[in-house]
Parts: sequence; C-alpha cells; structure tokens
Amino acid sequence: MINSLVAYKGKAARIAGQNTHKFELEFADGSTRKVREKDFRFIHPEFTNVNDSCAQADIAILDDFQEETLTLQEITEWLFDEYTAQSAWCTCVLVEDGLYFYWQKDKIYVRPTEQVASIQAKRDAEALEAQTLAHCVDNIANNVFDKQDLAYIQDIEKVALNQSKHAKILTHIGVENTPEAAYKLLLRLKSFEQTFNPYPARHGIPNDVDIDTEMAEVERIDLTHLNSYAIDNADSNDADDAFSVDGDKIWIHIADVSSIVAPGSELDLYAQERASNLYLPDQILHMLPTSITQLCALGLSETSPALSIGFVLSGKEMQDIEVVHSTIKVTNISYDDADKILESNEDLAKIQTLVALHRQYRASNGSMSLNLPRVDVRFKEGQIEISDQASSPSRE
Repeated sequence: MINSLVAYKGKAARIAGQNTHKFELEFADGSTRKVREKDFRFIHPEFTNVNDSCAQADIAILDDFQEETLTLQEITEWLFDEYTAQSAWCTCVLVEDGLYFYWQKDKIYVRPTEQVASIQAKRDAEALEAQTLAHCVDNIANNVFDKQDLAYIQDIEKVALNQSKHAKILTHIGVENTPEAAYKLLLRLKSFEQTFNPYPARHGIPNDVDIDTEMAEVERIDLTHLNSYAIDNADSNDADDAFSVDGDKIWIHIADVSSIVAPGSELDLYAQERASNLYLPDQILHMLPTSITQLCALGLSETSPALSIGFVLSGKEMQDIEVVHSTIKVTNISYDDADKILESNEDLAKIQTLVALHRQYRASNGSMSLNLPRVDVRFKEGQIEISDQASSPSRE
C-alpha cells in the first residue's frame, strides 16, 4: 500500500510508510500524520497529485445500478472510462458530496432518482434561505427592508412583542433576542411607528373584536320624563351611569349590558377573559365589543335602555329601594359644565345637598376620606400630555 492514494478527512494523501499498527500519511502541504487503517479510505494504488477540478460526469449512465452497491473502481470506470488516481479521486469527491452516492463500508451505494431529487430540493431551499438571509442582513445594515425580507421582519416582530424568544436573523446580526432590542431595531427600520405601543401584545392582551349583538326584549318602565344626567370627562363618549331626581326619589341609571350579555354566552366569556376596559394613553382596549357601546352607552341615542335603581335618601340610609329595567333620556355633560350649573340647576343642586348630608352622616360614623392625587395621561398628535386631574364639586 506504500505510495497509494488515500483520503483522510476529505483530504488527499500518500501512504509514505507503515509500521505494525499505523500508517504514515503525507499531505500536499508536506505535513504528515500517523493514523490507523480504519481512519482513511483507499482510493488508488498509484499516488499522483490530484485536485477537485473534475470533468462533468454523466450520472445517468448509472441509472441501471440505482439502489445497488458498486466498488469505487467500478463507478470510476463507468463515469470516467478509466480508473486513474485523478478519476478515482473525482469519484471520491462525488461520493463525499452525498447527492448521488454514499459509502457503505468500502463500497458505494447508488441513490435512487427520488432520493436525489429530495436531497437536491432540500439543498436548493437551504441555498435560497442563505441568499435571502444575506440579502436581509445587507438591508438591515443600511436601515431598510423590502418584500423579500418580510419573513425575517415578522420573526423580529414576534420577539419584540414577546411572542417568541428567538429570531434567527437577530442572532445572525448580533442583536440580543430580547423584546427591547428587537423593538429598537424595528423602530430603526421604520417597521414600527415611533408611536406604536407594544405592551398590550407583549402581555397577551388581544385587540378588540366585533361580535354580532342585539338587545334582548324586556319590559321597561318609561322614565323619559325625568332629566337624567351623565357627568364625565369632556372627551368621554361611552357613559355607563347617570342619575335623575324624581321628587324625593333619586334614580341611579346603569347601562343595561346584562340585557345583551347573557350568563355563559360568547359575549360573557369574551368579557371574562378581558376583565375590564384597559385605558392606555393612546387607545382603549374594551372589555366588550365596541358595537355594544352603540346599544348601551347612555346618551348616544335619543333614548337609552338602562338598569335603574330608585331610592329615597334620608341622609342616613336609603329607603323605598326599587330596581327596574327602564328607558331614559340622557343629557351628557362634562365635569366643567356641571360645575357651572351646579347652583342654578334644580336637580343638580338637590343632589349636591343630599350628597353633603350623607357625607356628614358617614363622617359622624367614622368614615375616612382619602384624597389621593390623580392625573390624566393623554397622547395627542404624537405628544404625551400629563396633567393633574382637577378637583371640583361635580367630581365629588
């Protein structure tokens, strides 16, 4: 075997010597290594300097040998017409590539056509992925992206929104796989607007969903002859409570959501999952579909359905309590407007007097009043506005 051509870990080598247990291999760069016989593969009995620049082989010539095993010499002679050190090495290169052949000990297995096609398809896909990855990396380096990069951008978005822990492209460009780092990158690429709020998605809070709704038919008492007032912030358009005065009786009106959301219904389960409205500086994520607001919010229509609680307040306790489904006519006013007419409006003045008496009664019985600071946070025209919430008689 001395001076034979062998392959060791993909490199051509010459057997330069041999002792009892090992063979000395010499490589093209002059380096040597002593290895066991099982660690190298015999290629040709006569060594010559070989290279990987091989003529194109017609693999189809071996179609009749699919799923069979042949020797290296047999395949070399079929493909290259002769068995030389160079042609044998070219066969070895083809086998090591693994597309058409693979080693079965000292023989070579010829893959069937469908196996070759499957391997080639996988390689093509990997090559395309590598190409698109490189394209995306170049684009990100220039702070841009295009349609070809969308799959990678979506992977980054998932990390930014805490919906995935890893994006291949982030690792490839040396950016941390954290929501904060991914978010900053997307801002830089202008995939996210500067005003985009990622926190609802990061915490798994879904966007509003429209669900078909209708109000159940229930018998209602007509209270439209009363002046009903819904007092709220000036920018509010979904009042859910109001009050009116009927002689000595006070009515508290609540938006009648229960006539739409039946226990155990799809809407009920939807609301249970969300628990409450989430008021953010830039948006409101609603506990119930916004279509319900149009049906239930007080004062949006000429008349509003309500669940009304009527009682007489003596200053100490409530008497003559009744709870009814009702139809009411609501006037929506802001806290500021209510303060302006608090003394001149008979209904508001009466409520203020009763509230003052009831507050005195509660104080005499050891109630505690906590006046904690409150702020209004608004996001307007790209700017964050934070202001103290004014204290006024109508708010109390």
